[in-house]
Amino acid sequence: IAVTATPMYTAEGEFIGVVGLIEDLTALKTLEAESRRLDRLAVLGEMSAIVAHELRNPIAGITVGVNYLIKKIAQDTTDYQAGQMILKEVDRVQRIIEDILLVARPLDLQKESHSLEDIVNTVGQEYQAALREKQIQLEITLAKQLPEIVVDRGRVEQVFSNLIENAIHAMPEGGVINISACNLPAKGVVAIHISDTGYGISISDPRKIFEPFTTTKNRGTGLGLALSRRILEAHNGSIRIAASGQTGTTFEIRLPAGVE
Repeated sequence: IAVTATPMYTAEGEFIGVVGLIEDLTALKTLEAESRRLDRLAVLGEMSAIVAHELRNPIAGITVGVNYLIKKIAQDTTDYQAGQMILKEVDRVQRIIEDILLVARPLDLQKESHSLEDIVNTVGQEYQAALREKQIQLEITLAKQLPEIVVDRGRVEQVFSNLIENAIHAMPEGGVINISACNLPAKGVVAIHISDTGYGISISDPRKIFEPFTTTKNRGTGLGLALSRRILEAHNGSIRIAASGQTGTTFEIRLPAGVE
C-alpha cells in the first residue's frame, strides 16, 4: 500500500487537519512484476536461439562420432559402456536446449478434447517402475464425471511428468504421491492437486520456483517448473504451490473445463 498525507490550512494560514490517502498498489505491483518477467523471457528467447544454433552442430558431430566408434567396440567392454554414457549425456544436453527454447518462445499447441483421467493414468503407468524402485506409492483420487479438457495432450502430460519427477526427488526414502482432481463449475475450471510427503521446498519466496533456472536440486536445471507454468498459461490455466512444509508439497493446477 501507499500512504500519503497532506496538511490543510485555512485562508489565514491556520492548520486545521490532515487529509490522508491510502492506496492499494497490489494490482499495480503485480502488473509490474509480470512485465519484468515477460522482459526476461524475451531476452532469454533471443539468447537461447543463439545458443541452440551454436550448440546443435557440435552436438550432432559428437553423436555421429561416438556412434561410429562404438560400432567397432564389443558391447561387453568398458569402452562401449563409456560410449553409451557419452550418448546419454549428449541426449540430456539436447533436452536442456529444447526446454530452454520452450520456456522462452511461444508454444505451438495441438489442442484436442481429452479425458483428464486418461491423461493422469497414462503418466502414472509410465512411472510405475521408477516408483516401485524408490518405494513410493502413487494414489490417484479423481472426482467422478469430470468434464473433458481441451489441451495439447503431450504438453500437459509433460507437466504431470515434471511434477512427479520433482516429487520423486523430494522423497529419497520413499513416500506417497497423491493426484486428485475436482470440477469447479462456478469458476469454469478443473482443479488438480499433486501432493507428496517429501521434504518441501526450501526457498524463501515459493513463487520464484517457477522462474527459469531456479532450483533446489543439486543437479537440477531449474527449467521443469518454469516450463510447466509456460505450458499451463498457454492453455489459459495456472499453477501454484498450495502448500509446502516439512510434511510435503502440494501443487495446484487449474485448467479450463469443457469444450472450446
